[in-house]
Amino acid sequence: MSILVIENPGLMSKLIIDLIAQCNNLDGGFTLWNNSNIIQLHKTADVIINPFSADINRRDILTQLYKRMEHDALGEDLYMHTNKLLSEIEIGFRNIINSQDLNIESDSPDVLGLIKLMNVHFEVSDSLLEKMCDYMDTCREYLGIRLFIFVNLKSFITGSELYQLYDHSRYNKHILLLIENRQSETIESESVRMIDEDLCEIRFSDEYYL
Repeated sequence: MSILVIENPGLMSKLIIDLIAQCNNLDGGFTLWNNSNIIQLHKTADVIINPFSADINRRDILTQLYKRMEHDALGEDLYMHTNKLLSEIEIGFRNIINSQDLNIESDSPDVLGLIKLMNVHFEVSDSLLEKMCDYMDTCREYLGIRLFIFVNLKSFITGSELYQLYDHSRYNKHILLLIENRQSETIESESVRMIDEDLCEIRFSDEYYL
């Protein structure tokens, strides 16, 4: 796993600002390469400054989930069941409407509207480690994000939890980059580069996996 330690506060702030901008498809001064190809960060990366606020139920993820559910509901396997369900809902609701004295109209139910009405969402774990793993899995599955950039993550989880996070990431083919403001004990599989207060670069490993 790749660790980038930046002891200079000004440089770290600038780097984080640039990364966030580029993940939002704005200009920035940071370039990430895969061999000879530039990686478009807004398509493949996410910056997590506060792991507690990583939200698997954010709008863009749920939008993709709802589209997939709608596609499946109208697919060959579920088409008849879906139409029967919508028909029964419409008939039942028409009975409620007809019980009123005044003339009332309504739209016919649809799959997407029903999904939203049922408030379909992902279950959120109370464990920070599980929450981060679930967040990476859903972002990868529904948004195509592969690179997760955590800022000062080691301040929030234990060494044992970090091992578990690394194992989960390797198994699910997530790419991790940890940006830290101070050097801590290096654990197995970590490749560390540090930029000190004087902007001098120090390398702690012969391998760099980013």
